[in-house]
Amino acid sequence: ERASYLAASSLDKYLNDNVNYVFSWHDYIHLANNEICSERHNNIRMGTTLAAIRFTENFIDICNIGDSKIFGLKNKKLTQLSYDHTDQELQKKLHITGKKTYRLTQHLGIKENEMTL
Repeated sequence: ERASYLAASSLDKYLNDNVNYVFSWHDYIHLANNEICSERHNNIRMGTTLAAIRFTENFIDICNIGDSKIFGLKNKKLTQLSYDHTDQELQKKLHITGKKTYRLTQHLGIKENEMTL
């Protein structure tokens, strides 16, 4: 809950601080991740996933980290537009079956050296 709050408040801070600059998901993700990591107490990690959509005059821009999904609706059909950051693909490659839950490989609150964007 706290990590989700920090992610949302970081976006508000980022947007207010960068009104006249080019928006960057990359910069926002690092800001939010750092905010969440700095709140660790007694080395207890916390994290959150993110699914966000930015609408501009000319395009729609999406960003996700973790397994929160973004869908598009076209001709009454939903299509997943986002990519899940889980170990599901690795398990498929290693022929591990029967497991219905997957571990997140990316999320906000992850150590910087473990994060890939």
